[in-house]
Amino acid sequence: MIDRHLRESIALSQRALAGSTPSRVIAHVAKLRTQAERDRRNLERIEALPVTEAVQYVREFTARTEAERQTAERAQAAREARAAQLGHYQPSIGHGRTGPVRDARGL
Repeated sequence: MIDRHLRESIALSQRALAGSTPSRVIAHVAKLRTQAERDRRNLERIEALPVTEAVQYVREFTARTEAERQTAERAQAAREARAAQLGHYQPSIGHGRTGPVRDARGL
């Protein structure tokens, strides 16, 4: 019974980590927490602004965030292309994604 429990526990951990190491998952969670704190501060700022200024702030923030996401995706694609040329392609967790919705998948 103990062996079965241990095997099931290991299998569950492997499924939960999706092939990543615990340290990689811990680092990813830390990034998510940092992003959540940043988002809280942005929300406080938006709520403190008059409506028209809040709308403008959100539009500018959205445009900036999208530009950063596209830049990160291009950089990741370049890294993957280079790694594929070298025969060492290994996709990584998170690979440059930004934003709380994209990063919070599965957590």
